Amino acid sequence: MAQQHRYGGYNFTSGDSDSDRRWDGARRTSAGNHVARLQTDLAELGTYSGDIDGEFGPKTRRSLRMFSWNAKSHSQRVANQSVVQDTHRFNGSLSSSLNPLLCEEISRWLKSDFRTTGDLIRVQAADFANIELSSGFRVLSHKAVQQGEIVISLGFLESLKFADQTAGTLSVKLFLNQAFRVNGNAVSGAVVPPATKSQHLIGHAIDCNIVDGGSWNTSSDFRNGNETQAATQFIDAMTKHGLRWGGNFSRPDTPHFDKRVNPDSDDYDFKFAFNQLSISRNQPILLKK
Repeated sequence: MAQQHRYGGYNFTSGDSDSDRRWDGARRTSAGNHVARLQTDLAELGTYSGDIDGEFGPKTRRSLRMFSWNAKSHSQRVANQSVVQDTHRFNGSLSSSLNPLLCEEISRWLKSDFRTTGDLIRVQAADFANIELSSGFRVLSHKAVQQGEIVISLGFLESLKFADQTAGTLSVKLFLNQAFRVNGNAVSGAVVPPATKSQHLIGHAIDCNIVDGGSWNTSSDFRNGNETQAATQFIDAMTKHGLRWGGNFSRPDTPHFDKRVNPDSDDYDFKFAFNQLSISRNQPILLKK
């Protein structure tokens, strides 16, 4: 079993420590650097950045949980400086403790030379019949991203395709002002102050104008009741499809649509971490059709 080979055959839980010779919740007679080896492996995989101190404390437990979430949530990995699709599906639990399934998964990743990444993708605006980039759209500053490309989460791609199809049905155009946003970057032209845990920060949101003939259906138009019928129909279709419209927020943000992930959940926390890290680490971003 991979676990026998890598970490002395032990599971790890809170309080385990190499210095105390404590593994799997019990004191042992033989010495070893089993937790330190796990920390080294997790650092190589991209989820641990603390000291290699052999203590199975909060940072190590969180990094292990991050790894298990990444292995379960999507199939994108980085290998040899490229994004690859992992055909194996990890069926273990989301865990902060080391167990045999997680150990085997870590060993498999290291053998395959996989590294963690987010689920960001690039799509070309030209591939959408009814979506264009506004003059104020800022192309993401990243070595992989080209002019005319939109960066979103893979989990938002179906929603963007639905928006494009719905716009075509209603004979309107969507002019995108913003999609994925790098944390800390200033937002120009925002209708309301950006949320601390915005869906833009994980790639699950767009801001756009619904352009109907000569009307751009601006925030002022909505505020004054001058939006067009087609814009109202587009919003209705999007919300019925399970998306949120910012015009329904307590502080209305009429250009905004998102596929909400609970900002207080592991899904948001870890998607935020991996998608933002993929930018700061300058990892490749897959071009998706």
